Amino acid sequence: MEMFNQIPDIFYQFVITLLLTLLIGLEQRKLLLLKESSKSIFGTDRTFTFIGVLGFILYILDSNRLILFSIGAILLGLLMGIFYYSRIKSEGAYGITSIVVAFITYSLGPVIITQPRWLTILIVVSVLILVERKEYFKNNFKLERFSIWIDH
Repeated sequence: MEMFNQIPDIFYQFVITLLLTLLIGLEQRKLLLLKESSKSIFGTDRTFTFIGVLGFILYILDSNRLILFSIGAILLGLLMGIFYYSRIKSEGAYGITSIVVAFITYSLGPVIITQPRWLTILIVVSVLILVERKEYFKNNFKLERFSIWIDH
């Protein structure tokens, strides 16, 4: 048991980041395979895991000034913007769920390092539920249903 006490906290934080971002990525893959096979979606399990690991690494390399983490977020934003633009051009699809989930995944490492565990679990579970129920929300909460409230 003394061996586990010698393992630094950063190791556990990295493993937690790796597993939770992989879980988010697996949910994205499930969304791609089961529900939206005709639409392009940004990344799956590996992509989201790499995004989470990148956010973790860039945060720990410069956790005081956050310059590297900010540059990584800007580059991720540019990549997301290119993806979003090409998706609009090719499919006419305007949803940004995958993009928002990618940014949350990118930020998960710093959250794991700096915040209580319950907050990390709350964020990941919320993301997983919202991604899982995306089609339900799209099909059951259309704007036409609420136009009665808006028009009157």
